[in-house]
Amino acid sequence: MTVNATELLRQFRILGGVAENVCIRQGPHGYGVFAVIPKRPVRLMVPSKLLISPETLAFTSEGNLAVKNESGLSAGLAAFHAQYQRSFGWGAGGFERVKHYHQQMCDLPSALKNFLLILGCSNDLLSQMPTPVQAFKEHCISRQIAVSGTSKLMPVIELINYASDGAPYVVMPEGVSLSGTFENEVLARYRQSMDAFHFFFNYRFAASGRSTLSCEVTVDIPQFKPLRITRLDGLFDVKNGARWPRVSSNKDEIHLSFVELVNLDAPTLPRQVFIDLLSAQGLAISRAGQLFDGLLDHNRQVLQDFLCACENAEGQVVESLKAVARYQVSNLSLV
Repeated sequence: MTVNATELLRQFRILGGVAENVCIRQGPHGYGVFAVIPKRPVRLMVPSKLLISPETLAFTSEGNLAVKNESGLSAGLAAFHAQYQRSFGWGAGGFERVKHYHQQMCDLPSALKNFLLILGCSNDLLSQMPTPVQAFKEHCISRQIAVSGTSKLMPVIELINYASDGAPYVVMPEGVSLSGTFENEVLARYRQSMDAFHFFFNYRFAASGRSTLSCEVTVDIPQFKPLRITRLDGLFDVKNGARWPRVSSNKDEIHLSFVELVNLDAPTLPRQVFIDLLSAQGLAISRAGQLFDGLLDHNRQVLQDFLCACENAEGQVVESLKAVARYQVSNLSLV
């Protein structure tokens, strides 16, 4: 059974959710959250008891989502999540949207796919259609938030669409909240420190990022080991509050899990991190600095070549990818 937006918000409030001066309706980007009275304060809060892990949900024999019996959730909470997913989440076209995205990516010309593989895209996204279980995992990536190191789905508040000048999510022990004043649609900003290509692969739309990573590349360094750079930005160590790539070394190569080229919030940090990591491996500081300059030039050329290749393709996803590449080019022009 599905529920309408008014009933959903009524149930949400009964279960402890806060939804002040808001309604849910269709907008230019599908379902969204809107201010009932424009320019009046809006406040939403999903209490911690309503934040659930995606693994808490499982497919029924009819293809719907339900809370697993062993989840420990009360019957009321389990019924709310099942109805929410059926009416506004996965059941509201989630599978179709993921399949459409995969189809668009699979239909791209081989020349573009070759670029995307070194820019962080998975081969599966470019070569095969997802199963329902795989598609649900992808669906959740754009609808979850990290709470104490664990990914949680956040009903209602996940329907808020993105804007670079939107309001931030606030994660606290009591739950996840967002507040502000809005002319019409309530908009959020998030993951702005993510590389723009990685943002696109996760959220399926183009947005500028405050960080730009190097493409995947292996660099032969005379009288030194080859340097292999990937884009595994989930592999990092935190030093002085900053994310440093993981380093591994053997007799054949040095591997950096990723290399940040641009950080708009800490402009000198990417070069310094790169030099520190390679000098610790025995490369002279001056050579490490020259190598970083070479990576900047190489990535500028890769992006220009990618944009040229895009001119021979068409479609909505191609236009989005061109926008992403231009964001990266713009960032690289600042260093």
